[in-house]
Amino acid sequence: MGEDGVRMGRFVKRFFAFFHWYLMILALVAHLVAGAAIVAVLVIGPARSIQKAGDVAKKVRALVKHELERREKERLARLLGKPSPDVFRYRELPDARSATLGYGRVLRVGPGQAFERPSQAAKAARDGDVIEITGGDYGGDTAIWTANDLLIRGVGGVVRLDAKGVQLPQHKAIWIVTGNNVRIENVEFANAKSRDRNGAGIRAEGKGLHIVSCFFHDNECGVLTNNVPDGWLRIEDSEFARNGHASGQAHQIYVGAIGEFTLTGSYVHETFVGSAVKTRARRSFIAANRIVDEGRGRSNYTIDISNGGEAYVVGNILQQGPATENYTLVTFAPEGLRWKRNVLFVAHNTFVNDRKGGNFIRNHANAPAYAINNVFAGEGSPAQGRVLLVGNLVDHGRGLFGGFDETLGGAGGSGRNRYAKSVGFVDREGFDYRLTSDSPAIDAAVPLPPELSRTVGSLLEYRHPLRTAARPVMGTPDVGALEFRP
Repeated sequence: MGEDGVRMGRFVKRFFAFFHWYLMILALVAHLVAGAAIVAVLVIGPARSIQKAGDVAKKVRALVKHELERREKERLARLLGKPSPDVFRYRELPDARSATLGYGRVLRVGPGQAFERPSQAAKAARDGDVIEITGGDYGGDTAIWTANDLLIRGVGGVVRLDAKGVQLPQHKAIWIVTGNNVRIENVEFANAKSRDRNGAGIRAEGKGLHIVSCFFHDNECGVLTNNVPDGWLRIEDSEFARNGHASGQAHQIYVGAIGEFTLTGSYVHETFVGSAVKTRARRSFIAANRIVDEGRGRSNYTIDISNGGEAYVVGNILQQGPATENYTLVTFAPEGLRWKRNVLFVAHNTFVNDRKGGNFIRNHANAPAYAINNVFAGEGSPAQGRVLLVGNLVDHGRGLFGGFDETLGGAGGSGRNRYAKSVGFVDREGFDYRLTSDSPAIDAAVPLPPELSRTVGSLLEYRHPLRTAARPVMGTPDVGALEFRP
């Protein structure tokens, strides 16, 4: 940035700082005018002066409220419709073959290879085979993978599977995976539609699926699983964009009643109705992701933990856009409890609400829930239901005329929460939630409970695009999902 740009940036910052204090002075004047007028009435004025004093105070307060609402409306208008670019690229990955995965033959797919299309290799595959698919377009090709212990990977480029206009196998998905312990790398799934309004990129029906560095976009569902109580799903470093259906019954990621679900290092954005992440798993571990509406998304919930269970939501960037369909970002047990053990941990996340009002966290059950070291930016209640709130930073809710309760209205034992006029994001309107050097979130975290520390281990943070990194903590960690880096 040139010298003129720096001067202009300083001018804009000073202007808004001045305007903020201008509004505060207006509010103070409103109080003083009302108070002085009432005193005058008590000492010398007739009764009708009470009405005049009240009218003056009401007018000043209305002006202040109108100006604040106007500024917020303009800010939301700037956000609405802002695109969020796709970021997925081919990535060279370490060889994942092991004694339990990819220990068999190597089947090669692509021009000039033994199999021209992935569906042909799927029919020939046996347990433990490696399927190497040459990067390129395989539009219209769909497959059912029945063998176990498969390693399916794109090589030399992204494998692109576009199902536009294609009838999906069993009306379910571009790929149906019925085998157990399958790993898929570097594949792009697009435009899956079905008569049931839940056409998916992948339908997982076996007991274990590991998705690494894949891209799901413009489907009705990105990934959808069956109910397999001892099954598991792991998704790493993958992108989900614009998946969903107008019915609201399809989601970017829809996890059934399985044993364990893990989502890390992934970018889930611009949900087209439905929830960004919906899970019914016995144990859900959602850590170090960027799950956001940004300007165009219309998500229902950001994270819907439908039937409780053990849920860990740690180190994520979670943003609700101005056009979202629901007021709540993270919801726990909205459809009742299914599992024997039910507990929710929400820690070191950065929550941003860019719509009018809402709830950041809602616990529908009488199960314990803990919200620790989170940033809550934007309008809304930090929590509803039984939630213990400790060490969080809030930038909204105190207002010009109200007070602040450090418990945030949380369950018994809540406290050590702080209020700040600004969290200190680098560029909130540009969806850049890194901390500025003067952010009150820096070095402000409280210690995590032992159970959570044991489960999480070392804190991770999301790094754009599509990866995680060890959080660079020096001394006390920062509040929120991202550690300040000079």
